[in-house]
Amino acid sequence: MNRGLNPVCFAQTANETITREFPAVFEKLGRIPFVREDQIEAYAVISAMGHTYFWFQLQQLKELAQSFGLSEKEAKEAISVILMGTADTLFHSGLKYEDVINLVPVKPMTPHETTIKEFYETSLNGIYQKIKP
Repeated sequence: MNRGLNPVCFAQTANETITREFPAVFEKLGRIPFVREDQIEAYAVISAMGHTYFWFQLQQLKELAQSFGLSEKEAKEAISVILMGTADTLFHSGLKYEDVINLVPVKPMTPHETTIKEFYETSLNGIYQKIKP
């Protein structure tokens, strides 16, 4: 899809021509932020593997939407639109987290939030500790 986030860190001794030309070659794959070396593992856990944390959930939502009567196309569009809006509202609206979560009064996943958060905490901390030097 060429919409990834591909962080890069160059050694201080890296060839200046390479560091200048690198983004032009690889920006076709998505964004290329220059990051500190000590951040590479965090980016790996959050952005490189991050898709995998949501794919099965989005697929399940799509299947449920279809079982509720939406076409596959309608389900995909609905989920895609709300995901972009969800991220924008949480991260770019200027609202505090507590205010964002109160924008919608019905929250069917609330009873499962603690368990899901624990899954994230355990799994992601575990993988981060394995890859962190």
